[in-house]
Amino acid sequence: MSLLVIGCGYLGERVAREHARRGEPVFALTRSAARAGEFEAIGLRPVIGDVLDDSLRLPAVDRVLHAVGYDRTAAPSKRSVYVDGLANILGRLPSSVGRLVYVGSTSVYGDRDGGWVDEETPTEPITEAGRICLEAERVLAAWAGRSGVSTVVVRCAGLYGPGRIIRRDLIAKGEPIPGDPDRHLSLIHIDDAGRAATAALDAASPGPLYLAADDRPVRRREYYRVVAAALGAPSPSFAPPAPGSSEAARDTVDRRIRNRRLKAELGLALRYPTIETGVPAALGRPAPREQAAWDRLDGLAKPPGSLGRLETLAARLCGIQGTLSPRTKPRRLVVFAADHGVVAEGVTAWPSDVTGAMIRSIARGGAACSAIASACDADVTLVDVGSMSVPLPSRPGYEARKVAEGTRNLAVGPAMSADEFDRATAIGAEHARRAFEDGMAVVAAGDLGIGNTTAASCLAVLLADVPPPLAVGRGAGADDATLARKLRVVESATARARPSLDREPIAAIAEVCGFEIAAMAGFYMEASRLGLTIVLDGAIATAAALIAETLRRGTVDSMIAAHLSDEPAHAPMLARLGLEPLLGDWRLRLGEGTGALLAFPLLDAAAAIVTRMDSLEAALAEPDHDGP
Repeated sequence: MSLLVIGCGYLGERVAREHARRGEPVFALTRSAARAGEFEAIGLRPVIGDVLDDSLRLPAVDRVLHAVGYDRTAAPSKRSVYVDGLANILGRLPSSVGRLVYVGSTSVYGDRDGGWVDEETPTEPITEAGRICLEAERVLAAWAGRSGVSTVVVRCAGLYGPGRIIRRDLIAKGEPIPGDPDRHLSLIHIDDAGRAATAALDAASPGPLYLAADDRPVRRREYYRVVAAALGAPSPSFAPPAPGSSEAARDTVDRRIRNRRLKAELGLALRYPTIETGVPAALGRPAPREQAAWDRLDGLAKPPGSLGRLETLAARLCGIQGTLSPRTKPRRLVVFAADHGVVAEGVTAWPSDVTGAMIRSIARGGAACSAIASACDADVTLVDVGSMSVPLPSRPGYEARKVAEGTRNLAVGPAMSADEFDRATAIGAEHARRAFEDGMAVVAAGDLGIGNTTAASCLAVLLADVPPPLAVGRGAGADDATLARKLRVVESATARARPSLDREPIAAIAEVCGFEIAAMAGFYMEASRLGLTIVLDGAIATAAALIAETLRRGTVDSMIAAHLSDEPAHAPMLARLGLEPLLGDWRLRLGEGTGALLAFPLLDAAAAIVTRMDSLEAALAEPDHDGP
């Protein structure tokens, strides 16, 4: 499949990048030769031209995304760009086009006195922008009727995201915000808007119209409060708008956008269903509950920030635990072990027998994780959730809870069923509850399973949009031929699983998962729910964290990333989760939770500076006279 993006701006470029990451040919229309070079650098194929160009030649493609925004610095009017430009594009599309998705605006609805709007609501625009958008849609509808091309309109609520936060400057300065604070705002994070457009492009039989908004419209007052909290700014104040101003015009509109059809028919699960999750992500700021920790750290007997990332870790630890007296002990590592049917494809340098050998080594306390845990004052529990080895005799710190004896070969079909996935996550969740009941303050999960880097690479592609060539590494020492086989497996398995990801995320994940990875995901979800601090190990652990965050939003808020492994997929997976590793180029790739264990002493130091250091005020007070 190939794609042409008309309007490769704030939204269009995100969709173009997503489809290019899939390996699809993506063409991007641009007026700028400079931008053409930028597009080529990210794998897009630039088409130089303008929507109003009467000599424009467009490439033969299967699908088209029309996401044109209005450049206020350009000479043509908004109507020329939106209506005449669209008509020009439609008249020049090649006959190969089978689907066109048009990104429109909910401004076509006008005022609803705070009422709900859905796809059946009559369009009654009261602004010039709304009337122009509706005229453009009518041009599109007439063309679709003549051409027979499958055409989908996605009307977006207000877009926000990185670099686009409404009234950010006024809020940061503490200046009054013009307008009625009790009018409603319907918004959608740019990442979710892009995913809505992609879902419309990909759907087998989409409807003609969808409204793209998040799950909870809010009053402006609440939106500005959330932004102020994320910025660490004063509570917002408000002022009446100047008569005749754009702010006064906005005060004539009060509506709430409903997204039910988008989610039901296209199966879209929003990454940022509310502004409480979306705004902090867009701003890249610490969660508000970390602010008290930063206030404490800035008041200690040292120059602010002079302990560098140890202070960042301390603030994160305090934020996770919700206290200025964080605990880092007692702590536990739970290692989950399982085998992988995909080993039959020759994707690893080691046979599955090694999994059983390492289970025995950990159980008797002779493995790397056992030695490091002893040095870091942590206990270790080993859980066999699916190895092919014979279960060991019962002993403290070891448990055999096999879902099956290894997964099925993910190269030829699903690695496990959805039911098996649920059973594995339930085992992980049970061990998180045990850790909580045993009084643990900090937990980590480790992995053991020959072939599990193939499953993790698949999950990186599926859940973090990592291109397959960048997702596949050498694991436990694969040579070039093995690496090539591994890449082919990852490409084919993820292509099979991806179409169902938004509609049936568990089934899609189960296609390529491992029992130990599913158990780790369940462990993370439950540990987060119980308020435990989670230290994340390497690439396999982070793949499990992606699953956990996909299925239970906010799980990542309890996580601290220990290190950056040698596996190439690890960095982009961490980036998708918004985590920065404590240990950089240590070149760790063993697994077993060893990297997480190495981070435990750093947590001790971070807690110590918050709980044991003098404040600057105390340090500068009159000296005591107990000394000589």
